[in-house]
Amino acid sequence: MSENVYGIDLGTTYSCLAGFNEDGKIVVFENDQMETTTPSVVWFNGLRGRTATVGAAAKEQAAVSPEAVVSCIKRKMGTSEETMQGGQKLLPEMVSALILKKLVKDAKIKEKKPKVVITCPAYFGDSGRQATKIAGELAGLEVLSIINEPSAAAFSYGMEQNDLKGKDVLVFDLGGGTFDATVLRIGEDIRVIATGGDGYLGGRDWDEAIAHLFIERFCDATGYDRGKAENDAGFLAEMVVLAEKRKRQLTRAQKVKVAIEKYGRTCSFEFTRDEFDAQTAGSLESAISATKTVLEEARMKDRSFRPEDMEILMVGGSTLMPQVAVALERAFGIVPKSYKPHEAVARGAALYARQAQEIEKVKARHGNPDDLFLGGEVRDNLFLGGDVRGDARGAGEGQGKFKRIRNVTSKSYGVRYYDSQTDRQGYVVNVIPKNTEIPFKPEMGG
Repeated sequence: MSENVYGIDLGTTYSCLAGFNEDGKIVVFENDQMETTTPSVVWFNGLRGRTATVGAAAKEQAAVSPEAVVSCIKRKMGTSEETMQGGQKLLPEMVSALILKKLVKDAKIKEKKPKVVITCPAYFGDSGRQATKIAGELAGLEVLSIINEPSAAAFSYGMEQNDLKGKDVLVFDLGGGTFDATVLRIGEDIRVIATGGDGYLGGRDWDEAIAHLFIERFCDATGYDRGKAENDAGFLAEMVVLAEKRKRQLTRAQKVKVAIEKYGRTCSFEFTRDEFDAQTAGSLESAISATKTVLEEARMKDRSFRPEDMEILMVGGSTLMPQVAVALERAFGIVPKSYKPHEAVARGAALYARQAQEIEKVKARHGNPDDLFLGGEVRDNLFLGGDVRGDARGAGEGQGKFKRIRNVTSKSYGVRYYDSQTDRQGYVVNVIPKNTEIPFKPEMGG
């Protein structure tokens, strides 16, 4: 039997781990709360903050000790921005490693150094991808690859459902803290045509918008000073948690009851889905606008791409909000599909990991093709092509042969002109434009 491999969706607000059971069927592992997703929140408690608690307990503590709680750390991945906890300066990858350790521990994984594929947003450049890999290594994992979340979701859907072959697909990936819009062409390979996104747009923004509205209504009803309430970090954190709970309820109901007790005062009111939609319309419009930009970039790059003929695949827990599907159909005239929004990315990463495992077997039989020696963003998004693609039989659930993910650069890469005589930096020359398919070798002038 093949050695176990795993896929991890290291999310901004929630994370998820998938693998395979003894029968070779893909599964998403539950945490100690019997949930398949774990809050990506860390509470530094104990003596001088030396003890770290991850998950639901840490999230609840945000209302009590907001200064000791770190959340949305993914938004800082690839930067040198540190957080101070317990007298220690922690880089984003160090905090992310604690989240990864929690996932592995709760899944009761027995391997001393589990082999994993970890996902990241499509807009991540090399620094963000490298930070994600380092986080995995700090957590004691063997990181086989870092792949883009939309590609993983499409990979999962394509391998498990198999009804997108021969189609162009817009993956609308709205998570808790980040947003990606990616256009893919699914055939024998999965080819990315264009991608874009916003690292500071996600369900958390919806929660915060509603939290501020709840604070406003509380102050209006009780007469409490709104300025003081808004500046109370603990109260804001409490309202963000409450807003998320009511948001989830509004996916099924048209209205919910809200009761708030704070500062010895109480108030209650009814909150409707229409009010929710109106309060968060700006964030949704930002996502739709970014998506239109990506579609235009895809059309300019590939004239055969026709947005009116594409499929739309929604992934990410925030796409469960009814307003999202409505807005997509209104904007593009296409009824979107939804596929395991919370789990699709982790499942795709696990399937990718299983396939990578099979590729290693092929390498042992056929040698090492040149493209395996590519590094960085390029190698992390490639599978073998050519004659070996059909060499594996039964390479995992839903797989009959290898699929290759042909990715693109999420940013432009170039060099900055430098004038040695004036000691001044000048304009930037783009060597590799955004959305260039990789691997790519630029022609440099002599």
